[in-house]
Amino acid sequence: MKTISAREFSSQMKQRRSGAGMAWLLAAVYYFYQYVLRSAPSVMMPQLSEGFALSALGVASLVGVFYYGYSPFSLVAGSALDRMGAKAVLPAGALLAAIGALLFGTGSVGSAKIAVPTCTATAPTAR
Repeated sequence: MKTISAREFSSQMKQRRSGAGMAWLLAAVYYFYQYVLRSAPSVMMPQLSEGFALSALGVASLVGVFYYGYSPFSLVAGSALDRMGAKAVLPAGALLAAIGALLFGTGSVGSAKIAVPTCTATAPTAR
């Protein structure tokens, strides 16, 4: 077993703390991003209605699809976090959420039908 000096130990601990802090910061930013994705449709209902050529009922149904998918997929995300850990699940989830947001942002109904389940499947669970 190799012994290390107090200075080396202190340096290693600082590196670990900064890495852990960066990981926590990225996870917090991603969670905030998911919060914005969940809240944004309520603010832009007229724009969604115009962009997708839907009635108020159609826009409400489109927004509802997100929440119908969010519930079961949050269980899947929680299970994946338990099995694989946050290091594997969070980057994959962030990438899928970004792809889903880009697809939804195109304004095409066909892309939105793909994007809503994609964004939903990557939503983080409260732990």
